[in-house]
Amino acid sequence: MSHYSPKVFISYSHDSSAHKDRVLELCDRLRSHGIQAQIDQYEVFPPEGWPRWCAARVREADFVLVVCSEVYERRFRGSEEPGKGLGANWEGYIVTQELYEAGIRNTKFIPVILPGGSAGRIPDVLRGATHYELEEEYWSLYRHLTGQPSTTAPPIGAFVPLARQVRRTSDFLCTPTPAFEDDRRRIASEELEKAYVVLEAYIACGSDTQAIRAEILQLRKELRDGNRLLPGAFLSDGRFKLIDVVGRGGFSTVWKALDRKRRELVAVKVLHGQYSDDRSRRERFFRGARKMAELHHPGIVRVIEEHLEEGDIHYFVMEYVGGGDLRQAVLSGRVSQERVIPLILRVGRALAFAHDKGVTHRDVKPANILLDGDFPKLTDFDLVRAFDTTGGTRTQDHLGTFIYTAPEVLENAKDAGAGADVYSLAMTAVFAFHGKDLALEAWRRPETFVDNLPCLAAIREALRQGITENADQRLDSVRTFCQALFRGLGDVGTDVARIAWDGLWFEPAEETGGTTDSLDSKSTRQETSSSEPSLASGEVGDNRCTVSARKSIVPIRVLVVDDVDHGREIFSEFLEFRGFQVETASDGLEALEKAFAHIPDVILMDLSLPRLDGWEATRRLKQNERTKHIPVIAVTAHALASAHERAREVGCVEIVTKPCVPKDLENAIRRWT
Repeated sequence: MSHYSPKVFISYSHDSSAHKDRVLELCDRLRSHGIQAQIDQYEVFPPEGWPRWCAARVREADFVLVVCSEVYERRFRGSEEPGKGLGANWEGYIVTQELYEAGIRNTKFIPVILPGGSAGRIPDVLRGATHYELEEEYWSLYRHLTGQPSTTAPPIGAFVPLARQVRRTSDFLCTPTPAFEDDRRRIASEELEKAYVVLEAYIACGSDTQAIRAEILQLRKELRDGNRLLPGAFLSDGRFKLIDVVGRGGFSTVWKALDRKRRELVAVKVLHGQYSDDRSRRERFFRGARKMAELHHPGIVRVIEEHLEEGDIHYFVMEYVGGGDLRQAVLSGRVSQERVIPLILRVGRALAFAHDKGVTHRDVKPANILLDGDFPKLTDFDLVRAFDTTGGTRTQDHLGTFIYTAPEVLENAKDAGAGADVYSLAMTAVFAFHGKDLALEAWRRPETFVDNLPCLAAIREALRQGITENADQRLDSVRTFCQALFRGLGDVGTDVARIAWDGLWFEPAEETGGTTDSLDSKSTRQETSSSEPSLASGEVGDNRCTVSARKSIVPIRVLVVDDVDHGREIFSEFLEFRGFQVETASDGLEALEKAFAHIPDVILMDLSLPRLDGWEATRRLKQNERTKHIPVIAVTAHALASAHERAREVGCVEIVTKPCVPKDLENAIRRWT
């Protein structure tokens, strides 16, 4: 096998006989290691003369080693006595000329320091170049000359798609521009924004704000068209700048807006002006926002401000989800058949969470499912009815969208219970498989319509059970409906699990010949028989542990600590569905606060955390009498044995290495509880 053999010329000064011998020894050594090294001592007297010979060697060489010494530096810069050191002087001139021609980009000339030398003797023109001090750095120099990196780059792996996150900066690099109707309103909006900045400054320093508030009031009038808000208008004393309308319904309009306080995009939902004096409409509008704000779940749109009023304008503020809604995505062909089930399962998880909190949505439909990448978020709870609320529904109104509304609700809106949401979710799945807006035929003869859908027969059967006209014969909960969908996948279930692994909230039933855990068990587990305890064993390093199953219907309390929002949400969502009671923390200090306050049964601890890392957080937990008994399972991407050993030293009972699937975490938890 041939190797690259560079041409190397060594430029030096004849300081002394000993110095010449050391340079010759270096040249001989390089040649013995396969490098075509050249030095003047190999020549008797070149016929072209030393100046031309030196110039040719420098120009032909791949590399020139410059042996730096006090004498060489002096001769290189031409400050030696006349007639002395002309070789070094000529070479110095050639080096300088080549660097000039190369635009000062040096890839050829390498300063070297022999034992006893000093880096301070490197010629000025080469001061920025990498130099090598011999003998210690001989092999580093050899790597440089032969192009052998000390570390070989691994092959490029597979691309890893990551969840998009809301971008927050001190200022938007590209501030969203409202869709102004004309230049007059654009100028008024710009002046109004400046006025709000002045107002904030006046308030901060305690100055009189009367004049600037009067100016703001006048500018705001210019940005109103009667009761109609216009792009560029501001709400909440300048906090929210309206950009554009992104949705409009029978009762309200949704604006894309810039939250100047939080420096992020938000969605502002404004009640139509004609309903501002209708007390019942206002109450229902804000009741929906209030209930939505109580539902803290990654699959439900987050409410930032639940009740805001400004004169006759009534509104609330939500997170902005920029991927459009499911209806738009399906009609535009962006939802493939294999994505339908994962999307419906994720919506089902959010809906089941709402039902567990005593809230029925009552208006589940494709337009009320927003998309953040592949992750759906349920919105528009403004037609919501809480189970514990009396009187809050006007029964003469057929709330919701007709074709997605359960038959019993069309007869009596008070009958809009969890079964009605099952019907609506199932009809949403029918629409997604159909790929087009549903015709009236889908509502009149749903079973016949489902027969023609392009999906597995078992999936079609699950859909029929979800859209049965008789509510008593319909699947009784969102969980059972989603379980039926998943079981209907049969042998392809594992493929779907791969597609939706980051959001799947239950695992396929194991083929044990017995019954599987019911998805309707919510947050409880079957009590284990005391005569036949369930045992789970797991291996941690060299230690083995055997723990009997908890003989209680009380859910296992888990604290999930991870600074990556998407990962934390995925693990929490899965564990909640599997019957665990989950708390979360995004850094080490928050983990300590929640552990001391709630005393969880087990902690999943990421090790690389902000403010306080996972190692130190675990150490403090183990030093505290109230928390030292809690098993801490490290969940980390650190692959080095030293990192794992350190985790065990501070008290972690087990290490789960990322990337991992949620089921790995469940298995680890059950080994220690």
